[in-house]
Amino acid sequence: MYDAENDNFIDKIEMKSVEGVHSYNFNRLAFRTRTWNDNTVKARGLFIDKDGKIVARGFDKFFNLNERPETNQSAIFSWNYPLTIATKENGSLGMAANVHGNAFYATKNRDYGDFRDRLKEQLDKHLGSLRGAFFARLEELGATALFEVVDKRDPHIVGYKEDGLVLIGLVKNEWEQVELDLGLLDEFNFNKAYTEVVEDKAGLIDVFRLYSQTPELMV
Repeated sequence: MYDAENDNFIDKIEMKSVEGVHSYNFNRLAFRTRTWNDNTVKARGLFIDKDGKIVARGFDKFFNLNERPETNQSAIFSWNYPLTIATKENGSLGMAANVHGNAFYATKNRDYGDFRDRLKEQLDKHLGSLRGAFFARLEELGATALFEVVDKRDPHIVGYKEDGLVLIGLVKNEWEQVELDLGLLDEFNFNKAYTEVVEDKAGLIDVFRLYSQTPELMV
């Protein structure tokens, strides 16, 4: 079982919609002291039941260019190609999973509150009569669907003309991050983040040039 009871860098919160489930998330102390290890990196939208089973999970903590050894100039060009890059949508993170036969809606740390309610409102509206089929698919896949929830009631949201959902990930409910093909949810007609495949180092350099972040040392 994931043990964060005495970990000062991880907060544990009990869920309200499903009995015996808690979220585990790195806290401000971890962020301020940059305490990144296997536990804190995984503790970003990690939901575990009383038997120690992961029932929903988000992406691992990710880092900016040159923020960590694994994202420095030499490391990024040694990654295995092809790479898939995606735009970062400007919304709040919403997570949907099937937890013990129940439709589970959550933010990265709780299943209640305004942001969770906005996810549920928009997801249920989008799915309509397909709601049951959607959560059944998530149970079949053993995975969590991750969304950016665009809601103009959120003062941080900019650049969108209307509210909506963008599907950004489909992650297996396992300790290691395993991403599934978003095409497995195509029948539900979600908007998706724009992605592009980078075939080689030259293509990656072009991406950095486009966003004015080219590591000149490597060009």
